[in-house]
Amino acid sequence: MRKWFGLLSLLLALSLVPVGFQATDAEAAKFRIGMHRQTFGSFTAVAMGMGYFDEEFGKGNWSVKVFPQGKLVIEALLSRSLDVGHGATRPYVDGVAKKAGLVMISASSSWCKSISIWVHPDSPIKTVADLKGKTMAEKKGTSTHFVLDNGILPAFGMKPKDIKIMNTTTAERLSAFRAKVVQAMVIGAPTSFRLEDKKWGRPIVDYCKYDNPPAMIFIELANPRTLKSNPGGVTKYLRAYLKSANLWKKDPDKFAKVYHKWLVSKGRKVDYSIARRSINVVRPLYKITPRIINALNATAKVQKGRGKIRRLPDFAGGEGIERGPLEKALASMKMN
Repeated sequence: MRKWFGLLSLLLALSLVPVGFQATDAEAAKFRIGMHRQTFGSFTAVAMGMGYFDEEFGKGNWSVKVFPQGKLVIEALLSRSLDVGHGATRPYVDGVAKKAGLVMISASSSWCKSISIWVHPDSPIKTVADLKGKTMAEKKGTSTHFVLDNGILPAFGMKPKDIKIMNTTTAERLSAFRAKVVQAMVIGAPTSFRLEDKKWGRPIVDYCKYDNPPAMIFIELANPRTLKSNPGGVTKYLRAYLKSANLWKKDPDKFAKVYHKWLVSKGRKVDYSIARRSINVVRPLYKITPRIINALNATAKVQKGRGKIRRLPDFAGGEGIERGPLEKALASMKMN
């Protein structure tokens, strides 16, 4: 009797195991998307709000994680905890040069107009040259820091050592700035428009003027494992992105309303006018054009010259690039 009871108990326990594994498998089967919390992530936010991901994947079959820095999205891709995400060109170039396993699947957005260096309203600082010896909140290793070191500071006869950098995420900078722990900060939309409206600060430099080679371009990236195991999912993601980009072009007011709703849902204290102005300083991209390839090559040359990478990736030859999913997405949507 005891033997039968023990066997029955074992069978019952085993019968319950698949239920637990099914839940885990279902969670793992969700298509995992990473996005930036600033305006460059607005296309993902709108794809959620408009139901584009539901249309492509089905409800409950996708998930989105929000990151305070594009660099962190890339780190999550490298750890294989995301299927897709977006980031800036500079960390992507370094990753490809080091054969880290980063794959570009499309361009995403141009955003140099969304970034500036801000100082306090009553600050004596008028130009970048006045920042010498001052402390500025910024994130090292980002594309904004790359443009600062290689474009802005040299233009004003300065070197990186001339400014003290408080290494912070975007979310931390406003608090440090308002508490006057730092004399300046690098910040982008929509936070920059809130600063302007509240009269908490003023910008002193135009990043677009010094973004050469162009580093302030966001690109869409995919986990190479996902590209092999689920290329169709990557195409679906790009279809949702393209729908969002098309809405930005055809009905920017509606795009801004959906984006504003998402901002409020995340606790961001912004009104609609800020959301509307924010979407004007980013421009959606999708084709991997010769201009983007040239920008990647130029960035790689700068990084190699600085000793950050040891070799120049063959971007023209397709290294670190997979065009197939975008081509399929465009063809299915009759876009070119």
